[in-house]
Amino acid sequence: MSDDERGGPGMILTVTMNASVDITYVMDELKTDGTNRVANVTKTAGGKGLNVTRVLKQVHADVTAAGLAGGCNGQFIQRELKRQGIPCEFCEITAESRNNISIIHGKHCTEILERGEKVQKEELQRFCKQYERLLDDAGTVVLSGSLPQGATSDFYAGLVQTALQKNRKVILDTSGDCLRESLHSVYKPFLIKPNEKELEELTGQKLYFQDEAAIKNVLSSELFQGIECVVVSLGASGAVVKQRDTFYRVSVPQIDAVNPIGSGDSVIAGMALSFDHGEAVEDAIKRGMAFGVLNALEAAPGKLKLECYEDVISKVEVERF
Repeated sequence: MSDDERGGPGMILTVTMNASVDITYVMDELKTDGTNRVANVTKTAGGKGLNVTRVLKQVHADVTAAGLAGGCNGQFIQRELKRQGIPCEFCEITAESRNNISIIHGKHCTEILERGEKVQKEELQRFCKQYERLLDDAGTVVLSGSLPQGATSDFYAGLVQTALQKNRKVILDTSGDCLRESLHSVYKPFLIKPNEKELEELTGQKLYFQDEAAIKNVLSSELFQGIECVVVSLGASGAVVKQRDTFYRVSVPQIDAVNPIGSGDSVIAGMALSFDHGEAVEDAIKRGMAFGVLNALEAAPGKLKLECYEDVISKVEVERF
């Protein structure tokens, strides 16, 4: 299908370059320097992009998952996605896909994240060709998470460029040098979502989010020029959003969170769905933040407690400032 022939929402393509097997242990207390026996264990196909994918699948969006997968863990990841009815187009690699461990103990969460093995240059080149082909059927692209060893920090910037050259909308949710390279590229993503700490690292400034003039000044700097939407996640305090020259402060209802892991990815999923459908920015913000809250009400990352949707979204407040 040509760019001119495309009408209405398209398939959303999620890209997870550093996919994992996510293992979650739930216990009342974590004992250091001792033995912990766990009865409540879940294993799932993980990575930020796959959390986005599962949310989109749950709300019946047209979504395809792509990325890298290798070894026994890679086979598990692909089996899990197919079991969940999620179309996936992974590029096979020789390195074993990583494990990530989350330990939920009481109201605390401890994460142990593997870096992952090195990916070969030829494998990355093969993925890029596959990615370019998948873009033909995509309307919106979501690039999420860290890059594997072997990929240079400008790898995402290259994927953004390829997508923009096909007139696709790109949402980029990453951090550090990978995000910085994309910000300095000529080809800008449509949306980025740094959290408070990541924004401070990008700007080299200590930020006080109650100082509205200072926040406007930072987000209006040359660093963010050319990006349609900047969403600064503030966790339970909501978010600050800049869309072109308009600023929004977002508050969310206070809840007793079951598991906050994946809430940021759920925000991305909600906003990707809204923008893919051409909805107004305030509607996209409300849907995204509601999805984030609904994810925190579930034990499994990338899952929404949808029966609470109407109640939660009615309590999401979006105000210009």
